[in-house]
Amino acid sequence: MRGGHNVKSALDKKREGTGRKDRDDGRVELSVSPVSKIPPPAHFSKRHIEKWNWVCARLSEKNLLTDSDSDAVQLYVENWVLYEDSAEDVRVNGSVLWVETSAGKKPITNPAYRHMKDCETTLRMIWDHFGMTPRARMGIKAPEKPKTSIILEMMKGRQDKKAV
Repeated sequence: MRGGHNVKSALDKKREGTGRKDRDDGRVELSVSPVSKIPPPAHFSKRHIEKWNWVCARLSEKNLLTDSDSDAVQLYVENWVLYEDSAEDVRVNGSVLWVETSAGKKPITNPAYRHMKDCETTLRMIWDHFGMTPRARMGIKAPEKPKTSIILEMMKGRQDKKAV
């Protein structure tokens, strides 16, 4: 099991000359490929889909979105919508509610406030995994997009000119 706080990707180790084929070839990171988009779950509302598209676009920009991320993105989106709903309830009704009991009125914590805090905790964990906070971005190295050779580009340009 990999440990420590300064975990390097197999590509980083290969670039630095510290990688070992026997140790790094079986890493899962080498078997997943970035994608530009993944379809949202069928049961999502318009609000969910808007957030889904926003999250997928941010991850895709950094070349971090893969098909295997759909469950994590779904969890993020569902918690985001619940967070917004709970935050609205807290904004309207406050974080403390007064309820009538046999002993008179007593203050209780608004259940929406608890939901809001639970969702926030889940969202923060997902933000860290996807590099959506400044601190998280410091520790995540996005895979580089493949670069085309300048020679191949020049040859392609020549072929395009011949076709004209």
